[in-house]
Amino acid sequence: MEFSVAFWNLQNLFDVNSSEIATDLEFIPEKGWTTEVLSKKIENLSKPLRIMNNGNPPDLLGFCEIESEKLARDLCEKIRPDYYEIAKFIDGSDIRGIDTCLVYSKDIFDCVETKSFRINFRYPTRDIFLAKLRIKENNAELLVLVNHWPSRRGKKDGFDQYDTEFSRCMVAENCGRIVDDLLKIPFEEIKYLPHEILSDKSYVDMINTRWNKNVILMGDFNDDPFDKSISKFLRAKNDKEVFIELNESLEIFRNTDRDNTDKQHYLEHTPPLYNCMWNLSGFSYYHWRNNSTNLFDQFIISRGLLLGVQKLRMNLDKVKVYNEGLTIGENLADDYFIAMNPEKFHPAQKGIPMTFEYLRSNGRIPKHRNPNTGYSDHFPIFGTIETLP
Repeated sequence: MEFSVAFWNLQNLFDVNSSEIATDLEFIPEKGWTTEVLSKKIENLSKPLRIMNNGNPPDLLGFCEIESEKLARDLCEKIRPDYYEIAKFIDGSDIRGIDTCLVYSKDIFDCVETKSFRINFRYPTRDIFLAKLRIKENNAELLVLVNHWPSRRGKKDGFDQYDTEFSRCMVAENCGRIVDDLLKIPFEEIKYLPHEILSDKSYVDMINTRWNKNVILMGDFNDDPFDKSISKFLRAKNDKEVFIELNESLEIFRNTDRDNTDKQHYLEHTPPLYNCMWNLSGFSYYHWRNNSTNLFDQFIISRGLLLGVQKLRMNLDKVKVYNEGLTIGENLADDYFIAMNPEKFHPAQKGIPMTFEYLRSNGRIPKHRNPNTGYSDHFPIFGTIETLP
């Protein structure tokens, strides 16, 4: 059997009433964000989700840019009534009041534990949400981390990703620490093990079991797979050769660095992650200001989930950006596309996401679009995970 997973940045799914933390007052009835508009946005978002998995909805769904648990429940009921449960909605510290969220099929999963990790600079940024799930069919454990890393939005008079790169590298380092805590024995416990861990098979089995846990990171990372935050700080690679058993790594370290013990090598060794999106040719996000396409939305997995060591395996052949029916070329008539006309789209833009547009208080719809049409400025990503005996 296999189950399907998806992630989608929903692009400003705000309630009509601002949360206590929210400082973004654009999405209020006085400025055009009414109950009617919100209902239409939810209806539009639900349509592709209902059919994404060969005519069925995904079994495990991560969201970001969603303001409340009520909105998550309303969207779930539109996708498939009484199918999903929410893995505890935690109001995070995002200054705009939008959060990450994970919903799962009650038929396939039990939610064992949830936790939200607050990431602070001199001000709080978006939390990283963790859910521990148990698959009912084979009792396997799946650890899911839902991410929404800091935006690339730069100065008001320009756009430069390097203005904000440091913030994503800092979050990547924090996220990597969370992964380390999941895949490695804590220092408080490992310090009581013998210095030469490889000398005892029971210790080797213990560290390998932890090393091979099933972990999947999903989210809008606001960086591409090859960017520094992902490839260097998080250590998410596309080279399968580095995914050897932990004891084999320690054996190599022992042969090349005889001054340190197995325990020291273990404490300093960071688990690599596999980026499922590295070889994809598509994109999930289009930024109008600098006419760039990016693969910000990604699935990143642990060694165990890559190789199927603990009853689950990611099917890399089925990982994709889902854009069917979600491009402006599929939703707008040809007369919306005229080269060198600032009020129209260029024909080369037909493949970009169909953003949701509504009638704002200034009375203008971008590109003269019909109000309450579109979906999001991101495409969702989709994949499947096989359950093994």
